[in-house]
Order: sequence, then C-alpha cells, then structure tokens
Amino acid sequence: MAFRNLLTPTLYVRIAPDSVLIRSSNSDAVWRDEALLALRAGPSTSVLAAGASARLAVAQTPGAILCEPFGHPRCLISDYAAAEAFLKHALLSYLKLRRVNRWLMPSPHMLLHPCPSPAQAVGALTGVEHRALREVGQRCGARSVELMASAALSEAEIQALMQRGPVRG
Repeated sequence: MAFRNLLTPTLYVRIAPDSVLIRSSNSDAVWRDEALLALRAGPSTSVLAAGASARLAVAQTPGAILCEPFGHPRCLISDYAAAEAFLKHALLSYLKLRRVNRWLMPSPHMLLHPCPSPAQAVGALTGVEHRALREVGQRCGARSVELMASAALSEAEIQALMQRGPVRG
C-alpha cells in the first residue's frame, strides 16, 4: 500500500441501477445498499431516507415519493439531483460504518465504476453521462474522479486500481 493512500484514501464506488457499493483502499469495510431515495414533495424537496429504509419511509410518510436515481431505461442517471443526494448519503454511511469523522478525513480520490443494466448498455457511456458522473463525484467531496469504463472488474483488478492511486494527467 502506498504511503499516499494512508493520507488520501481511494474509494471504489460501483454504481448499478439497483445498488451502490463502496470500499476503500485502506480498509476492508464494504458498504452496499439499494439505490432508492425517499423524497418529501413540496415547494422545497427534501430527502427523508436513502437505501433500503426509503421504502419504509415512503410507506409511513404521506406525500412522500420513491425515487430511483440510477434507474432510467436508457442511461444510468435518471435524476441528477437525486443521484447526488444518494451518493452523498452513501459516502456518509460508509464513513459511519468505518467510524471515521468526516471532518478529519481528507477528500478521497474516487474510482467511479458505472455498471449500467444490459438494456442500458447499448454502447459506451455518452459524453454527457461521463460529465454527469464525474460532477456528481466531485460535488460529493472527491478530490478527483476517475471513471472505469470496463463492464466488469475482477477483485484483483479492483485491488490493483485502488493501490495504484489516482491517475495524474
């Protein structure tokens, strides 16, 4: 493990239409949850819950709606604001799982691995999708975002990418 990874971790984030997975280069902790968001509709939309608890929040709150931020039939992001809110929640949940104070952790480098469904994967991601995914990662606090374009990565490939650290360009 490189010394820079101890100071600035590399987060591997796999985004699929139905789930999100997060792991770090300097921890064995893995966070995984459904890609669902419970929103309170109104003049200012607010997030009630995210992940598997979103279904329960929608059932208990009148006027709440269930949103799938990565569940569009033709592309990976269906709602940019919802995708950003969900990814922020996911990163905070991962830090709580690791018992890390988010104010003490430096901005991570993020390896973002979009895994569209077979129906969505007609071709490569478009330039608009690349930009949207990169901006979502940056708005969630990542120092740099690198998109992984391959369809599937083995465990060994993921470990090698995380140990390598960010690509300097």
